[in-house]
Amino acid sequence: MNAGNHSQRSSAVWRRPFLFAVFIAIAVAISTCLTAPSAYSAPRSACWEDHLYLGFESAFIGPITAAGGKVFVAGAGPFTGSPSSHAAIYVRAYNLSARRSLWENVWHPTGKDNWPTGIVHTPGVIVTAAETGLYVTGSIPDLGLALSAYSVGSGRPLWDDRCPIGSPLRGQPRGPNDALLALGHDVIVAGNCDPNETGVTSGLLRAYDARKGTIAWQVIDPSVTQLSIANDFTRVFDLVLDTSGNLTLRAYDGASGAALWETVVPNSLVNHIVAGDGRVFVAGSQIIALDGASGALEWTVTPANSVQSLAERRGRLFIAENGDNILAAAYSARTGTLLWQVNPGSETPPFTAEDVAAGRDVFLVAGTREDTTVESASHLVVRVYSLNGKLLSENGEPTTSKIDATVFDVAWAHGFSIVSGMIGHEEPPYGIREGVVRICGPTHP
Repeated sequence: MNAGNHSQRSSAVWRRPFLFAVFIAIAVAISTCLTAPSAYSAPRSACWEDHLYLGFESAFIGPITAAGGKVFVAGAGPFTGSPSSHAAIYVRAYNLSARRSLWENVWHPTGKDNWPTGIVHTPGVIVTAAETGLYVTGSIPDLGLALSAYSVGSGRPLWDDRCPIGSPLRGQPRGPNDALLALGHDVIVAGNCDPNETGVTSGLLRAYDARKGTIAWQVIDPSVTQLSIANDFTRVFDLVLDTSGNLTLRAYDGASGAALWETVVPNSLVNHIVAGDGRVFVAGSQIIALDGASGALEWTVTPANSVQSLAERRGRLFIAENGDNILAAAYSARTGTLLWQVNPGSETPPFTAEDVAAGRDVFLVAGTREDTTVESASHLVVRVYSLNGKLLSENGEPTTSKIDATVFDVAWAHGFSIVSGMIGHEEPPYGIREGVVRICGPTHP
């Protein structure tokens, strides 16, 4: 699936066929406008999918990033489960407007149970983080942290690095990019490993120059376990659990790694964190907002259900909730005031929210739904809302699969919604799960 396998389109333009094609396009557009609305509560947009199917063993597609009209994903498989999977990591690139794949790179980190935990882009570079079983001299195989970088245009490998013993963050698995972020030309990864192979696993926060793979700065702390990271334009926020059981939020200068402040936060906040609007937000059974510059507490709210995922955009904090009462909600980032919420109680069949993302003018909720009248397992659903809570579109069709779908990540780019995850194979062998990425749109500018 590399770029060299795609034929080039001719640059010649045949006038008559071109005019005929324009006529047909106009006719189709008019016909579409006159068509009666669908049974869904909001319009559906054209979608296309790519699958990671590896025969008789399961696979998945996880973290997503998008840049310059392209989308990049990382998946893994096959997972055999006995005695270990030795799964490879698949990094794929797609052209959004052309609806086609651009390249694929299959990464085989040494060891077992390889699992992508994040993918981000910096100018010209894609970087993937992974949990991998690393074989260390003189010790038994154990989980470790690995990174690999690729050229955006071709998928050519640029560099990789490893940190043995321990693990990076899997994002629970929602929000897999909690483990990896981009800041300028650097990428910052969080994990727990033994960087010096001393037998002591430490919390690791490390910044790399994405172009060269050299370490820009790092913080190694054997007294903490890494949970989640986020960033604004200049700072990195790091949520850790110390040996006393305290949940602590730390802030660092993104360029130098210099410590700025730290504060203990309630343990009920679990490990969901996002930064924006000059603040950093931490969520779980509660949501708190802290000033990004000082760490001072600004507000606290208790949502109807525990927070599953969160995103910030244009002064609003959006959340997906894990419960039957509220599907999703929006709060003022400045005051914590509830702006709107969606109640799925009246919906048939019910919709379960699993992840959220925010675009320039939209908020996305990705989840699953099972229509028990026609299917025996749930399918993927993505809803697109305006920032004020108006439902703009919904995509998701009943499936013949016998295994429930799972959402791993959702993103928005250039009017397209992108969701990744795992679905049941719809043909024999039925007990196999395959990775999927679904791209829908464009639906909204």
